[in-house]
Amino acid sequence: MAKQTQNGKAFEFACLDAISKRYKDQVFVLREKSAAYETAKKFFDELEDVHKSVLISGSEKGVEILERLEANLIDFTEEDKLKLSIQADAKGQSGDVRDIIIQKNEKWEIGISAKHNHEAVKHSRLSPTIDFGDKWMSLNCSEQYFDEINVVFEQLEELKGIEWNNINLNKVNVVYKPLLNAFKKETMRLYEQYGEEVPKRLVRYLLGEFDFYKFILDVNKRMIRVNAYNLDGSLNKKTKNIKSEYNLSKVKLPTKIYYFDYAENSNGISDNTMELICNNGWQISFRIHSASSKIETSMKFDVKLIGVPVDIPTFIGII
Repeated sequence: MAKQTQNGKAFEFACLDAISKRYKDQVFVLREKSAAYETAKKFFDELEDVHKSVLISGSEKGVEILERLEANLIDFTEEDKLKLSIQADAKGQSGDVRDIIIQKNEKWEIGISAKHNHEAVKHSRLSPTIDFGDKWMSLNCSEQYFDEINVVFEQLEELKGIEWNNINLNKVNVVYKPLLNAFKKETMRLYEQYGEEVPKRLVRYLLGEFDFYKFILDVNKRMIRVNAYNLDGSLNKKTKNIKSEYNLSKVKLPTKIYYFDYAENSNGISDNTMELICNNGWQISFRIHSASSKIETSMKFDVKLIGVPVDIPTFIGII
């Protein structure tokens, strides 16, 4: 397992542990000790003390912020029970991006997506057998799209298993750009056919089917950012006795695509990243890469939200 993945899972445990310790004297807290929980705990326990300290401090700050947004984390009765769990990775693949689930009496629930030093929302793939239109948006890609990408993947099939460094192949011109061009062309074809359903469904795919809070820990800057993705209005609920310190608005999904093309950076036009700009403040980048030192018959996207609506607030905690 990659080091970044191990650190991410360790951060998940740190967040759950911080929640448990903050509320254990106020309410009965149950930790669900699943395989996912034990894996996250193992990676946390293996960290050096200095790294552990940063994760603990960041998690504690994140939970402090969360408490100011969720009245249910302030208002407890003697009958209440708080159940904490870490979700298996398979949940993310099926449309639930939340890593940590907090439940109170099975009637109230929120989730946290915990990110350690990165902000990618998805790591989706393109391949000859993946219909991204269907998988992402329930809108099928055309035969022309598959004809175009198969020209690339047929070449990679012949080289499968060989180290990229051991062949004389221009990855940008032979692989990245043809795939990105086909991806852009097909996305815009779907948009012309289905209109606002394309940007709306795309964002829902990226963010998952449930509202959630995102904890983004920046180890180097010693800070944590908390974002609230309140698309369906299920976050920030008041209780009978208390309402939260801050009021979260329901977030509007995009309905129009304004721009979809290669991103520009300080060095000019990118050769592996496209940028999608939509209305209502949504801006998404798609960076394609091989994700392996050996040639495979698929390519991976790192998908990031580089622009979000003002209705998605950012709360900062300094460690």
